[in-house]
Amino acid sequence: MNCKKAKRFISLCLDSELAEKDREELSEHIRSCPECRGEMEFMSQVLRELPAPQELASSPYFFSKVKAGISGGRRPQFFLFPFRFKPALFSAGLLFIIIATSLFAGIFLGSNYLTQAGNSEQYASEEAGALFSLGVFENSPDGSLGNFHSELMGGG
Repeated sequence: MNCKKAKRFISLCLDSELAEKDREELSEHIRSCPECRGEMEFMSQVLRELPAPQELASSPYFFSKVKAGISGGRRPQFFLFPFRFKPALFSAGLLFIIIATSLFAGIFLGSNYLTQAGNSEQYASEEAGALFSLGVFENSPDGSLGNFHSELMGGG
């Protein structure tokens, strides 16, 4: 037996959980190895100095309550929110609400904008021209990019 295996078996031996064959092998190794013998003596001393474990008394219905809880007991539900919280469903619902709200807001704002604009193509054309006109190109020489832009935008 090597020291690594012996050190694993020391604790089992002191707890009386080691098989007889392994116990004999361990005691033979401990007689020949001073390092493992010191480890065994140290662990024995620690166990002697520890206080004896106290047994705690449990209520007579403890195990039946645990068994009932495991076998089919239900978790307590809150009065105000009786449904179980499922993060995936909650996220999907929240996403649906955000998309629906955005659509309705877009439709409402778009219809109001068109109503205020007079719904005319003339107004839309003027609005686009004002939006895309670049005043920098107004006084550009003939044949330049600025002049070409002004002609496209209807400035001439």
